[in-house]
Formats: sequence, structure tokens, C-alpha cells
Amino acid sequence: MKSSDLFIFLSIVLTIYTAANYYVFRRAYQALPDNFTLKLVFIVIFFLLYASYFTARFLEKATDSSIITGLIWIGSIWLAALLYFFLIVLMLDVLRLINHYFHIFPAFLTFNWEKTKQITLIVSTISVFLILTIGYFNNLYPSIKKLNITIPKKSSQLNKLKIVLASDIHLGTTIQKQKVIKLVKLINNEKPDIVLFAGDILDEDPQYVIRTNLGNPLKQLSSKYGIYAITGNHEYIGGVNNSANYIKSLGINLLRDSITLIDNNFYLIGREDLSANRWSKTKRKDLSDFFLEINKNLP
Repeated sequence: MKSSDLFIFLSIVLTIYTAANYYVFRRAYQALPDNFTLKLVFIVIFFLLYASYFTARFLEKATDSSIITGLIWIGSIWLAALLYFFLIVLMLDVLRLINHYFHIFPAFLTFNWEKTKQITLIVSTISVFLILTIGYFNNLYPSIKKLNITIPKKSSQLNKLKIVLASDIHLGTTIQKQKVIKLVKLINNEKPDIVLFAGDILDEDPQYVIRTNLGNPLKQLSSKYGIYAITGNHEYIGGVNNSANYIKSLGINLLRDSITLIDNNFYLIGREDLSANRWSKTKRKDLSDFFLEINKNLP
């Protein structure tokens, strides 16, 4: 991607991010009690949350420290929290607009509006905290969903094929190596015939992952027909060529708008992520183009 295109992209992202933060900030600030010290502390904390992620991502290019890692963690958590706070505030504003015309709020809410706003702020904060906590534990214990799919056998000699597909691992600063080891054990315990990764193996610039050897446990993945992957948008955000080289160094076959015939029994088709159209200015192949190159008597 050209520098000018990258600048425009980052400008749009930062503008949207700043606008969402300002919207949430204004509504939360209006709900605070009239206490100068409390409001000052709130302003400082909110600004630190707002600035942490993008500041840390900028600084990590030049240095690597526990402070930078901590800021990335804080910023990442805030990105998730901001989404839920934004949705809550938007919903409340819609209700307020409806109430303005139709007076749907009961009297106990409107009797002391200042107290209602403070209670709403407390309840909203607790709700977001609980949502993030549940999400964190869901992330620690990934679920396995099993699907039985029947397809025409045609000329294939296989009666069955056990595929393990995983997506969005996001190797990066907020992923600990122990989690990668756990994922490898989880996959290998399924004794798959083939393993597929459906994009976003990496979360960011692969340099951090390379420095910490974070992806190394993926080399222990085992399957009859190998390990295959496609790109996701994060591979492009981090620099697709560096990302691709690192993924391949882990023993993973990366399919980039390409086809491979496995054991003369079935095909794998791997498309580039749609981000290719924007980040590398190369249009990914149309799905129909792949079918001109295969034996349609095989799955």
C-alpha cells in the first residue's frame, strides 16, 4: 500500500475511533456528580485509555518493553469496552429521544434525573465489565463445534475425511505462548486428517512474534495431509509478505489464490483475503476462475 493510501486509511480509522470515544466521554462526563476532583480524575483516566493502544503500537516499532506491552493490553481491552459503551449510550439516547415525544419513562426515573444518570453510569460500567470478563474466559477455553458434512463422492477414493479448521488465532502481544501450546494440543487430540487455518493467524507486524518465537508451537501440529492456511485482513495489516514468510516458516502451507490437489482425492482452494484489493492493489481471483482449473469429478 502506498504511503498516501496508508495515511488516508489511518486517518479514517483514527477519526472514527476519536468520535466514538468523544461520544462516550461526553455522556459519561454528564452523568458524573458535580465534583471537580472526580471529574479531573475521570478526564485523565479516559484520555489514557483513549491514547494507550495507538500510542503503544507506534512506540513498539522503536522499542520493546513491558510498559509498551502493558499499554497494548490496556488499549486492546479498551477497544472492546468502547464498543459496548458506545452501543449502550446509543441505545439510551434513542430511548431518550422516544421519551421526548411519547413520555415512556416512568416517574421514578425522571423525578431525580441527576441520580438516574449516575445509577445508569454505574450499571453500564458493571455490565461492560461483566461482558469483558465472560469474553476473556471464553477466549481462554475455546469451544469445539463438530459438523458432519456429506458431499458427492464422485471419483474420490475417500469414504471420510476429518478436518480441523481454526480461525483468528491473532498471534501477537496479547497472546501468551502457553495459549498457543494449548491450541496445538487441542487440535492434535482430534487426530485430524488435515488442519486448516481460515485467516488471521497473525494479529500485527510479525516482528514481535518472530522476536518472541511465539508461533513456534504450531510446528508441532500433526495431520495426515498437512497444515494449510489462507490470509486474513490482519496478515495484510502487518505486511503480507513478511506475514506469509513467517507462516510458511512454521511448516504451514499458505494458499494465496491457489489450488492444491491432496492425495489425488480432493482439492483445496485458498483465496486471498479481500483486503488484497485495498492493501496491495491486486485484485484477488474470482471464485469461478478456480473451477476452470480443476477436475470436477473430485471434491
